[in-house]
Amino acid sequence: MVVSWGGMGRQSKNIYGERKIETIWQIERTLQDATESIQASHSIEASWKMLSASEGLGWSAVMASKTLHFLCKSLGFEQNPPVPIDGAVIRNTLWPAFRNSIRSAQPDDWEGNSFQAYCRYMTAIMTWANQRNWTTTQMETTIFDQVESIGF
Repeated sequence: MVVSWGGMGRQSKNIYGERKIETIWQIERTLQDATESIQASHSIEASWKMLSASEGLGWSAVMASKTLHFLCKSLGFEQNPPVPIDGAVIRNTLWPAFRNSIRSAQPDDWEGNSFQAYCRYMTAIMTWANQRNWTTTQMETTIFDQVESIGF
């Protein structure tokens, strides 16, 4: 479902690798472990490590964040689930606009596949959502709509 809903079909080689049956079983087991970890801890940190490029399945932050978004929503975390970080809209458009709007010390970036970079992104999303009394999903959806309507 993540592949379909998250528009990740074009990334299937990055998700499934060489498509060996062992790889598919490993992905299935990892997703189950990630789900159980989220349920038990109400945190995505351990699950991020299970999926991410630096550990686990070796997925990018984009793939890991989309997966965790849908896993959390499927588990009933509707109010402020983690939201996907996207390359084109978030990293290449929103991040430079945000960074360039700050005149004082520059914040650390949202690049790379580390959990810390993703947390910096989610801090911005949560801050902006809280200012509007929105959910993180509403904030992320609005950002995408606005960027697409401008034509970036």
